Amino acid sequence: MRRLIIILTISGLLHSCSDNPTKQAIADNSVVDKSDLFLNLFSEIKYQDLHIYTPPYDTSNRVDKYDGIQIDRSLYKFLVFDNYINPTEIDTFYHYFACFKFKLSDSKTGLIIRRPSQYSESAIDLYTWDNLEKKVSNIINLADAFGDEGWYFVQDAWIEDVNADNYLDIVFRKKEYDQDLDEPSKITRSDTSFVFLGDIKSFKQSNFNFDRNKYQLKHWTKQ
Repeated sequence: MRRLIIILTISGLLHSCSDNPTKQAIADNSVVDKSDLFLNLFSEIKYQDLHIYTPPYDTSNRVDKYDGIQIDRSLYKFLVFDNYINPTEIDTFYHYFACFKFKLSDSKTGLIIRRPSQYSESAIDLYTWDNLEKKVSNIINLADAFGDEGWYFVQDAWIEDVNADNYLDIVFRKKEYDQDLDEPSKITRSDTSFVFLGDIKSFKQSNFNFDRNKYQLKHWTKQ
């Protein structure tokens, strides 16, 4: 009888061990399936001369290509990266939107995502998606626009190969307008631009010279 109990115990342990890989595989497949569901929200596009800008604030009477598709909160875990804004901590009144995806390299995909900013979902970021790790490996803010009490700014970005090295780069241009409400004639303006050059690993800010006149903000009303 004792021998029979020992045999049954060993058999049970073997059975339990053989079940674990199966359960793990099911769990892994579930993660993969959800990441595919996440990526399928994005429309695939070509990166050539991609101009990224904040859609107009009034959403009632217009349709814009950067409106995107609302990302369900169950998929927000794929948006978490280091100390960047954690989408799970955002008020449910605001949302994240999947806009576009495009190839960055053989192992990385660029995701264009619109997200909450100061007053509305006006910010647009580039999320670098690692195809092998199935997760975000970097985030860069591309565009945004908002203002308050006489001050207003607009930032657009362009994704293209500006230095012809076969790697995608990012051109940024930002304009600000600030009017003193106590002295309306006192107005301050600024216009800045810079380039993040890309390589096989990442994007890095540089002093690369380019023709700024080629890059005009999509929505800029202040003169």
